[in-house]
Amino acid sequence: METLEIGTVVCRVKRSDRRSVCFRLAKDGTPEILAPRRVALNKINELMLPYAERIAAECERQKMMIASRESFLLDYGSTVRFLGTRREIRADGDMKMQIDDEAFYLPSTLSSEEIRTAVVELYKKYAREYISKRVTELSALMGLVPSAVKFNSATSHWASCSRRASLNFSWFCIMASPEAVDYIIVHELCHMHEFNHSKRFWENVAAYCPDYKRHREYLRGLWREILSENWGK
Repeated sequence: METLEIGTVVCRVKRSDRRSVCFRLAKDGTPEILAPRRVALNKINELMLPYAERIAAECERQKMMIASRESFLLDYGSTVRFLGTRREIRADGDMKMQIDDEAFYLPSTLSSEEIRTAVVELYKKYAREYISKRVTELSALMGLVPSAVKFNSATSHWASCSRRASLNFSWFCIMASPEAVDYIIVHELCHMHEFNHSKRFWENVAAYCPDYKRHREYLRGLWREILSENWGK
């Protein structure tokens, strides 16, 4: 296995038929340089050395994120996000699982791992109910009819729209504020007209969500927080 030291970071070199050289962190957190098969190591070093400080900073952020994920635990009394607010996890003597305006209610005998699983189950249930309702309302306002509304556990994007007008939402959306959730929905609905991020696409988004830039920035920050937590696979 080839390695290359860029500044203070030792990177694994991964070669393929690609044409360019770039840096990335592998899924396991290993620093990698992706490079063409025939480019010499000294040439790769020359190309990447100007980015040494940025690479070191990215590796440090990844290290801190991994440490944060490893220390992430939920227990009774912990608070979790729900539609832009924090709600407490409380034990319910009747062994019910539900959410109200104040808290998540769970059976009183769960371990930390079981609490996380139960909270995720509630997130998925309420995401499906809340987002499906808002899609119906916003699509009617915009004069659009999605072919389907589906949900997944994506951690790389909030939502997507297929060329067949099927909308797919990550259940993590339910952690965002109601206004940001509406922006996510409007964004995907606008892709039913413009399957790109052209100027006209953003004009369409702005017509229904004038503050979309503010919501987009808020969602970027929220993603960083979510990725520093361990919500399982």
